[in-house]
Amino acid sequence: MNPTNRNKTKEFNKSLHNLKSKEIKKITKLLKKKIYPSVNLKMHHNSKYSETDFLDLLTYVAITHDFTNNGSKTFELLKENTPASNTVIHHIKKIHPDYVEKLFMKIFDKLIKEATKYKPFRQRVDLAIDITEQMYYGDKNDYMVCETKPKDGTSHCFRYITINVVENGKRFTLLALPMHKFTTKAQVVRKLITYAKSKVKIRYIYLDRGFSILKLLIC
Repeated sequence: MNPTNRNKTKEFNKSLHNLKSKEIKKITKLLKKKIYPSVNLKMHHNSKYSETDFLDLLTYVAITHDFTNNGSKTFELLKENTPASNTVIHHIKKIHPDYVEKLFMKIFDKLIKEATKYKPFRQRVDLAIDITEQMYYGDKNDYMVCETKPKDGTSHCFRYITINVVENGKRFTLLALPMHKFTTKAQVVRKLITYAKSKVKIRYIYLDRGFSILKLLIC
């Protein structure tokens, strides 16, 4: 085995170490049945790869919490005819941001519809709103890139806010919204809460100190 393949296999085994294969299969099966039919990546009819090829790779990358570049290399050990990361990014860049957001909302709606069939979602739930930043090392002028405190060699990131059902130490994300550098927390939090009210019965909403300035704005 050459060094490149040896490293790929090592990375692949490491990524699977913390995963349960049965859970992965279960999640993937659910996504293929409920989510894949709702996604239209606007593929050309003579494309080398099918829409399912792209979605399988993106699902794997999401489950393993990996980057597309590395995930595409390890995923090809599981499945043949897998698109390279630059091919995936090329196709995604062609999709209009407005369509991506609408698609995002549509998928969350479907997932919530499935989740609310279960007992914990049929009673009042506690929600938590969190800000997540993913550090970014590319061009600071790229779309949706925000400025943040320096960390790990960069002061730029992609930022998004999530609203999650928190019950018994578990979390279920109702919605995640990206933040542009000109987006205010108040705008996004209001949107998140309005959306959550339409999906579940709310008992309490928890926000950390970073949201203290919103107390009067939310009421």
